[in-house]
Amino acid sequence: APNLQNALKAAHTWQPDVILMNDYLPPTTSATATEMFRALDIPAAILIISMKVEPELIRQSLACGANGFMHKDEMGKLLAEAIHQVHNKERYLSPMTKQALADDTT
Repeated sequence: APNLQNALKAAHTWQPDVILMNDYLPPTTSATATEMFRALDIPAAILIISMKVEPELIRQSLACGANGFMHKDEMGKLLAEAIHQVHNKERYLSPMTKQALADDTT
């Protein structure tokens, strides 16, 4: 979906098991978008896919209900595994995501 409004409508209509979400879903961040999906009781697992692995965005997204986070460069090798894990209600953090969190000194 090109924006949050369309994504919410599509999720409500199609009831997906897993949602792959960009870190920015116009007009907001993945954290706020995830919070809105959860507020509407959309039970799908949410996997955030981002070009940046910023620790604060990762933490915010997970705190708002995202099930996983990964860098776009890791998709080729790890996307199937990530989808499988979040679909099974497990948290998924890709290697680059884990490293960004480990390197964060704030």
